[in-house]
Amino acid sequence: MNKTNKPLVLTAIAVSISIMAAAFITSSKINNAKNLASLVVNTKIPVAYYSFENHLLTSVGRADAGVVSGKPEFVQGFSKRGLKLSKGDSIKAKSSYMDLSPVQAVGRITISFWIKADELNPDYFLIHKLDNKQNGYRGFAVTGNENGIDFWSGGLGGNLWTKCEIDNFIGKWHNIILTTKANDTQKIYVDGNYCAGGKTGSRGIASESDLLIGSPNGFSGIIDELKIWKRELSSEEIRLINGITRGMARKTPVHPFGVHSAGYQTNEVNDLNAGRRVILRNDVLVNNWDSYIPMLDKIVSDTTQDVIFTFVPSDKFNENMEYFMPTGDGLEKWKTAVGRIVERYDGLDNDFGCTIRSEDDCYKPWDNLAPKDPLKLQKHPIHNWQITNEPLKHILSSKTKSLAPINEITTHIREMETIIKKHDPRGRIISGGLTGLHLLAPLDGYYKTPQFEFGDNDCEYLPMAVDQIDKSRKAFLESHKTRTLEFLRQTAPYFDVIDTHIYIPTNPEELNEIMNWLKDSLKKVGIENRPIWSLESASPFYFYPLLGIRRPKHCTNNVLPTDTTIHSEHLIKLFAIGLSNGIDKMFYSSLMPQSEMHTPYERLALLDPYLTVNGIPIKKSAYHTYKIMSEKLTGVESVERVKDGIYIFTFKNKGPVIIAWSPTGDLETIDLSEHFKVKNVNVTHLYTENDNQNNPVRINSEIRSANNIVLNEVPVFVE
Repeated sequence: MNKTNKPLVLTAIAVSISIMAAAFITSSKINNAKNLASLVVNTKIPVAYYSFENHLLTSVGRADAGVVSGKPEFVQGFSKRGLKLSKGDSIKAKSSYMDLSPVQAVGRITISFWIKADELNPDYFLIHKLDNKQNGYRGFAVTGNENGIDFWSGGLGGNLWTKCEIDNFIGKWHNIILTTKANDTQKIYVDGNYCAGGKTGSRGIASESDLLIGSPNGFSGIIDELKIWKRELSSEEIRLINGITRGMARKTPVHPFGVHSAGYQTNEVNDLNAGRRVILRNDVLVNNWDSYIPMLDKIVSDTTQDVIFTFVPSDKFNENMEYFMPTGDGLEKWKTAVGRIVERYDGLDNDFGCTIRSEDDCYKPWDNLAPKDPLKLQKHPIHNWQITNEPLKHILSSKTKSLAPINEITTHIREMETIIKKHDPRGRIISGGLTGLHLLAPLDGYYKTPQFEFGDNDCEYLPMAVDQIDKSRKAFLESHKTRTLEFLRQTAPYFDVIDTHIYIPTNPEELNEIMNWLKDSLKKVGIENRPIWSLESASPFYFYPLLGIRRPKHCTNNVLPTDTTIHSEHLIKLFAIGLSNGIDKMFYSSLMPQSEMHTPYERLALLDPYLTVNGIPIKKSAYHTYKIMSEKLTGVESVERVKDGIYIFTFKNKGPVIIAWSPTGDLETIDLSEHFKVKNVNVTHLYTENDNQNNPVRINSEIRSANNIVLNEVPVFVE
């Protein structure tokens, strides 16, 4: 059917229905109802909400006349029950609460519903509210097309139909959201993702007619959870409607512990009961696929906690220190590689990428790509996918003030998210790690220890003047904050979780100020409910990226070690402060630094990259401290900062665990008895050094009265 003729059919439809009794006429499968349309005029909630839970009521409101045509029935829907419509079935609803008439000067409308179509039919009307020809066919309509749906609003005209093609449309549930703004634009979103947009007609998006669901000439399938708003929903709200956990409070505890840069140390990762993050670079996936896949199979199969894959399109920069994104054939190869990885490890099927659904070729006996242990691989599916590593790090030294780099990265993130969701619809998308936020912390005490080198004469460490750092910091910070906000605004529709990389130079308490700014920024962007993770975190991290300080390559093996007590102390403080500030997952950086990592990672690694026994790296005292933390805090349901230095972790099936220390570093005695039901508690100390045999050393655990806990600057566990 010609799209321009569709509204003409509506005239006949409206006339045929209007002669029916102005009451709620039911078939044997639809019960009578006191309220057909309950509608609330409010900018924050829908003016119509039909859940179709065995009735045609909306959630609140008054009774209004309505008409059922045909024999629709209630069946299993997307959420509990839904409304099954066959050709000829329709529902006409009318309510003064849903006043979308021209008199109300309605300028914006959003329509959301879930649909499971039985067939593709370019002739059917699914939902519409249209006036007749005399009034210019003002209003809106949702119809079928050869591969999905069309949306039209604001008047008749062939160029006003916005067309959206939907993969796997038939027999699958999809959420459709349509937004329209009078005399402006209309948009279609499918399953939370933008699909298409176009121009709105000039005749107006409001109409005098009733809302019609289904039509005599048309739709066959199930519709559920129909909502209408008198406003345009934000991209964040659109994501939330889809049940994606973007902004949803977690219902079950999240395992908070993980490690970054784990290399091949799977035994150690599992010993720490930690998740792990794996960086997948363009050059590795595209050029070394055959040799890399068996290693990834082993990592995924053997790791007991969550594995997170981070897709890095390029580590290269252009002359402006901006990301060098792949283009042309290189970009297509990268997209193919990402799709193959997601398909192989998402656990949603047993083909491991060997289907026409993926760009991957079917495996041959000789290509070494068929999984060695497919059942084990399937037991550990991956649904956490990070797009880019640190997309804003190029801005640290950018010579331009343009937002073009952010626009370019946003385009890439959008394309990657589409690919990932195609293969893993339930996948969780993680933003690229935010960087440079340590610049927000005050400079008191910064860099007064001799941990920085300048010049290239030798490997000598020299102190750096605080005023020099502060001058550079102030000159840079405001522009970096602006770009960070712009990055969040542009990319918010495409990620579920925010990743922020935390490297604190001298005082873990500085994380409080960093998190305050970040949470305020998320609120400004409208995504304050998104989960926050930190997939890289460490302290004391004596390193200042802004000034371009790097250790000369010939000094790699000449590293000033971090004090072992401070290492363990900062690790526990960082996790306590971070988790109490709303970070759900924290990955320590690093377990085992890789060859390209420079001095700070080497100093703060949990394994010693230079001290080995029979080829096995020695475990530092901080490694054993991390293990204590993971053992005691696994299963935590909530974290509360009681005051500086006192953090209480609560659990469902056991009593609380408190991490405590003296914020001033002075010896003090505190009373924690109000937090425990018993008089005496166990106090566990951290490992602070290794002995000559490389065994960890600490003060023995002790039983103390809960009202007499002695603290110093090194944290203890009290339970």
